[in-house]
Amino acid sequence: MGLTRADSILLSKQAQAGTEYHEAWHRVANLLITDKLRNQIYNRYRSRVKDHSLSDSTIDEIQADNFMDF
Repeated sequence: MGLTRADSILLSKQAQAGTEYHEAWHRVANLLITDKLRNQIYNRYRSRVKDHSLSDSTIDEIQADNFMDF
């Protein structure tokens, strides 16, 4: 289990391997990617997977999982 907060990342000792990367993605994305660019990324993803019903938070979780796997 991991949790991203405004000023930190909390990780449980029982967290799955790679959780630190998943949570780091959320933190870095919120700090370094502008809202405008983030929306462009989300919309491109929806177009690429042909699913315009995906929420921003769902796409953000998918991206964090992909970064963890990377």
